[in-house]
Amino acid sequence: MRQEVAVTAMSVSTNKDNESVLASLKRPLRRADGLTTQAVAAAVQAMANAPSRELAPVEVGIFVGTAFGPLETNFRFLDTLFNDGEGQTSPTLFSHSVHNMSAGYISRLLDLRGPALTMTTFAWPFLSALDTAWQFMAQKKIRRALVTAVEAKSAVLEDAIERIGASDHSAPIEKAVACVLDPVEWAPTGYPVLQDLEISERPCAPQNLLTRKEETWTFQPSQCSTGPLDHALAIIRALMDLRSTSADDILTFNITSLFGNARLTWRIKEEINIKSIN
Repeated sequence: MRQEVAVTAMSVSTNKDNESVLASLKRPLRRADGLTTQAVAAAVQAMANAPSRELAPVEVGIFVGTAFGPLETNFRFLDTLFNDGEGQTSPTLFSHSVHNMSAGYISRLLDLRGPALTMTTFAWPFLSALDTAWQFMAQKKIRRALVTAVEAKSAVLEDAIERIGASDHSAPIEKAVACVLDPVEWAPTGYPVLQDLEISERPCAPQNLLTRKEETWTFQPSQCSTGPLDHALAIIRALMDLRSTSADDILTFNITSLFGNARLTWRIKEEINIKSIN
């Protein structure tokens, strides 16, 4: 079991006519695609809610998780390449087709100069980003971590889902979640403290990853997963509701699927009894 870290801020951003995007960000994001816009909106909100600390920009790391990345932007760029030739391709589309573009926007707009990494995995991209951030903090490479997971709409994915006959699969929408990891001693009483995280992936048929077939969560068994970001949304919402639990409770989020298993364990930070220490 690794050293504990606290989740001191959380946020969820959903593309609904860009309501979640601050007015001050709309000009800097005018060329960004939906994936980057939602990632930035969630990251900015999470950092705004985090405890105030005097940290150098290099002491804060950015860790983004995504399954498909800017897939629609990739295909738009390829369209310009095939239709117009190399000399007429859009440099803006090319730069925004890179998976690490969201992390780059977050770094520039929040002036964060620590590590900026994007983890791409079809299983649980949020947990992979969380795990990597946790390792960087454990190795004292950073003092604070901003973890974001994001997915975007894609006509290609929707067509693939339709072709394999998964009619009950929800159409993907642009969403992002973000959280801030801090040392436990920085967190106020009642905030979630992560104790352990285990991820074990195994090969499976591509259609199982696309439809999340037979993926189940023991923490919220009534909820059906339909996309690679659903686990992140469920975990963030569970962490937001932690204040109603007992300080003695140890909570575990278990995921089982055809493509692997994962487990996240947390508790809430209890109030320290000063008199008993003295």
